Order: sequence, then structure tokens, then C-alpha cells
Amino acid sequence: MANLTASVAKHAILTAATVDKVTLSTHLGGVEVVNRDQGTSELYVRVDGTDPTVGGDDCYVVPAASARTIVLPDRGKCEARVICSAAVAYSVAAWDPSS
Repeated sequence: MANLTASVAKHAILTAATVDKVTLSTHLGGVEVVNRDQGTSELYVRVDGTDPTVGGDDCYVVPAASARTIVLPDRGKCEARVICSAAVAYSVAAWDPSS
């Protein structure tokens, strides 16, 4: 697992079938996850402190070339964990669900 940190947004390339844990120090109540892959690879995301699995239950899905905003369950922690079956570029950014 790669442990990545940033203030407001993190941009990275995911290693195939390996979880990235992205922690942001700015907490606005949600995260936006962008799948920058232009092919067909889906990202699977969890924000509850549990590692996601490819195609796994209780994971949010972010299709290729799209984004998803997710309200965080814990107002004191800004963390997203992502996985994909392929190596893809992605971004995670702090997001304010009240805006």
C-alpha cells in the first residue's frame, strides 16, 4: 500500500491491483475522486478506513474518464483509499458538500 499525503489535492498514478491511501490535511467534509484513465479501467474507492477491492462490495466506483464526489463519514479525517486492476492516473481532492 502506498501512503500518500497532501494539503488539498493529490495527483498520482496507481500501481495495478495495489491500494493507495490518500490523506489530505484539509478537511471540507468530502472528497472528489477523478479517474484520469481514458480507457475502460474503473477505480474502486472506500472512505471508511477499509481497503477497497477491485469489484468489491461497499466500494464506490469511478468509471474511466469521470469523477465522483463522496461525503466523508468521519468529519475529523480526510482519507480515501483507491484500487484498480490496471495502472491508472487519478486525483483526490478535498471537496465541500455544502457548496
